[in-house]
Amino acid sequence: MKIKHALILVLVTFCGCSQNNEKPAHIRLGDFLFGNDSVTLTLESANGDSEKYNINYAQITEYNNVKPGEYTIKVSSDGKQLLNKKYGLAKDKYYTIYAYGAPEYSKEVNQKTTSTKLHHIVSGEDAATENGGLPQLKILDDSFQGGKGETQLRWLHVAPLAEAISAEAKNIQKNEKQSLSSLKYGKTAKVVSLKSGRYEVRWKLKGNPLQVAYLQKVFNADTLYTLFVTPQPGQYADSLQVIVGASH
Repeated sequence: MKIKHALILVLVTFCGCSQNNEKPAHIRLGDFLFGNDSVTLTLESANGDSEKYNINYAQITEYNNVKPGEYTIKVSSDGKQLLNKKYGLAKDKYYTIYAYGAPEYSKEVNQKTTSTKLHHIVSGEDAATENGGLPQLKILDDSFQGGKGETQLRWLHVAPLAEAISAEAKNIQKNEKQSLSSLKYGKTAKVVSLKSGRYEVRWKLKGNPLQVAYLQKVFNADTLYTLFVTPQPGQYADSLQVIVGASH
């Protein structure tokens, strides 16, 4: 009988240690809601615990560790809730959760935007484009899946009033070019694997030589770079900048 009690004690202790040592999920948060100076993102777990993050426009936070599980993400600005969505976060995975859109230019029933087009609110995947800049909340898997010594790039079109944009990367040392896709607003390009090194990345209006954004940067090996193309704060919506997030 004494031996049985001892075994039970050992098993309980072991299980407790395993739970305490469970690997966390890793999340970073981004604010690309054009027209707002900042937002508050609130993470609420299923058991009611919550964390708040104040994020300036065109900012990506560092990664934060959270307990794996289901979370409700709420986005608010000036005391008004803009977004509310649930996500499941897996242990030892890296994520970017970001808000984008143009609340200043959008209404529940869309009016004309500066592109002079009427948009219809739709649900599902296509809601990322045909919505006149209504606020959106999305999640990215930040896992690096390239080969040893490679770098990986992907970019996102989060400039709500801009037209379709094409991107091209050029390895400066080797003078090699690589297309990075053409995107409509709200879309994410496929991840591209490249040789590490110093690159120029240029964005142009699709089918137009006009350059709308530019980046020169060293892309290191074994790293995934996420490039957010978004309007500059306090500027016109078609005056664009590039915000870079790196994941190892």
